[in-house]
Amino acid sequence: MSVPTLIARHLPEDRYAWWVGKGMDRAYRRALRRPTVRLGPIEVDDLRGVVFSDHHRGIGDNADDFRRCEEAYAAALGSYVERGYGLWLLGDVEELWANRTAAVMQRYQQILTLEDEFDERLLRFYGNHDLAWRNPLTVYRHLPGKRVHEAMIVEVTDSGKPLGKLFLTHGHQGTIDSGNLLLVPVSRFVVRFVWGTLQRWRGFPNTSPAEDALLRHRHDEAMARWAHEHAERLVLIAGHTHHPVFLNTDPPDLVAELQARTQEYELAVEGHGDTAETRAAQETARIRALRDEPYDPPDLKGSSYFNSGCCSFADGDVTGLEIADGEVRLVRWQAGGARSAEVLQRRSLRDVFATLRGSPGSHRLPMNA
Repeated sequence: MSVPTLIARHLPEDRYAWWVGKGMDRAYRRALRRPTVRLGPIEVDDLRGVVFSDHHRGIGDNADDFRRCEEAYAAALGSYVERGYGLWLLGDVEELWANRTAAVMQRYQQILTLEDEFDERLLRFYGNHDLAWRNPLTVYRHLPGKRVHEAMIVEVTDSGKPLGKLFLTHGHQGTIDSGNLLLVPVSRFVVRFVWGTLQRWRGFPNTSPAEDALLRHRHDEAMARWAHEHAERLVLIAGHTHHPVFLNTDPPDLVAELQARTQEYELAVEGHGDTAETRAAQETARIRALRDEPYDPPDLKGSSYFNSGCCSFADGDVTGLEIADGEVRLVRWQAGGARSAEVLQRRSLRDVFATLRGSPGSHRLPMNA
């Protein structure tokens, strides 16, 4: 366990939320001061983008959490670029604590080329594990012609009238390893030379607050609380915790999914479908259900916090958020050559903003969901 993680676990919940809130406030004020990181006004029905985060691209070895997700991610990009979506990469895209920047960019040159097809529709943000992109010289050397942002405000309208604001950022702000001049180098050293060695030897996944159930829950609550209490009642879109969060919804019911795939297979056996395809889907669902780690998301009723999940799941799937057709949609691209996304949850953006207008910004979310 890293030093920042150990410290964060022992902070009182209100103190942890206070630190996160202060960090998010600073990021929001900086975005307000910089017109280059403000998008819009744009009509709600004209928004068309997909948010991915937390790829943690490495160099293709056992410490590379993105390697198993590369196929699903490439399939997703191929689909979205053809459909005219914007691509919003919300931080921790590269794992630069554990690897040299040049080595990572060389390993994933094909993926970078695919991302470049989005042209001006590509927006990049930095997180705590690729904080190096905060340095313009590093960006110039490895991502020539691009900019990497901390955060962005999207002003949304409906028939020309202000509807609300989206605030996009990685979500690490305010955490103890998000910019501390002492702890970040220490954490980076431990990840690169100690934990990275263990990963390459034994194939362990990256250790981070995203893999700590207590901190994940606490951080989700802190970001939900910040968005809910913000004076402008923002819709916050973030990553960092590696777990999808969607307003007023429950995690996917993997047992129900297995039952549905089993029924499809039984129908195929009776002559009503392809037994090979349905059996494959059934066995995939069975493994998902068996190894699912329970995750209790925070109580987000009345909140406006969405999390894209990650592109480094152990099963090779990736999750993201589509913002298109007047909706926000939580989607999953499955490993193994999926040609389209599975929509896990969806909601009208108009309804989301209407919910915010109807709830007082001073109301505090419960810290214990």
